[in-house]
Amino acid sequence: MALSSPFVRTARSVAVLLVLLVLVPLVTGAGLHLIPGMTGAARALVPLPLLPSRGTPDQALALLFTNITAAGAPLAGAALLLMLSRSDKSVIFPRALLDAVFGLGAASNAALLTIAISGYGPSRLAPWLPHVPLEFGALALSLALYRRARARETCLRHLALTAGCVLMTVAAAAALETWATPQS
Repeated sequence: MALSSPFVRTARSVAVLLVLLVLVPLVTGAGLHLIPGMTGAARALVPLPLLPSRGTPDQALALLFTNITAAGAPLAGAALLLMLSRSDKSVIFPRALLDAVFGLGAASNAALLTIAISGYGPSRLAPWLPHVPLEFGALALSLALYRRARARETCLRHLALTAGCVLMTVAAAAALETWATPQS
């Protein structure tokens, strides 16, 4: 497989996005947690009850739909760009708007993780975060496909395959968040 194949470029994009969405917030949040006074300010911004849950199927379903909404939006954007690229219409304005929406969405997710970790510390939050790599992995995969659609380097088959992978990943994340976090 050539180093410039679509698979390798997508894998590279997913890896970079995962570093930006998970590793950078973890390290930054852990560093900010050490600054005196930062803990209280961060907890005020992102108050988390950190109470054990019962872990019900209804909770898992609600989390699944939330995750599908977050990770599915860039897939919908990719589908829109694919459809527009097949017509004579310009994709510059929709692409710029989608870039802003998805960029702000990814940045806000990373910021929330950073603030939560800086407020509660990595060791206290660790039992509550086993799903984060999967959730953010699904978002990274979805954003990577959007970037390929933006560059007109993908097709409907890749979109469908990626959507299936994203759905499986967010389903696993919802199950982990429901049943692998502290239970009452």
